[in-house]
Amino acid sequence: MKRSIILIMVVIFGLCLVTAAISATPPAGKITISLSDKKTCTFDHAAHVKLADNCQACHHKDAKGSEQKCTNCHTAAGGKDNAADGKKAFHKQCGDCHKAKGKGPQYPQDCAKCHP
Repeated sequence: MKRSIILIMVVIFGLCLVTAAISATPPAGKITISLSDKKTCTFDHAAHVKLADNCQACHHKDAKGSEQKCTNCHTAAGGKDNAADGKKAFHKQCGDCHKAKGKGPQYPQDCAKCHP
């Protein structure tokens, strides 16, 4: 009986570790951020991971390892839990970072580079 309980606990612990590792894996390559059918933005997540100081630079409200998609909070209709709507949030967050680093498309003059 004790062996069965220990074995079950070990299996559950192992599954928890695997689940945590999978959920913490950032998306590879390019992703499309879409707030509506008109304005989409192709975003190279892998390139930004290399340039950012840490994940929380962009995923500012998420605990390390629990980062979620920006559009979970920043939507077209308005922000969830008092978050800024997507358009304002992305233009501010992305624009401020590009300006500070002196790299990438500059807001508001390089619209077509983010919105092809």
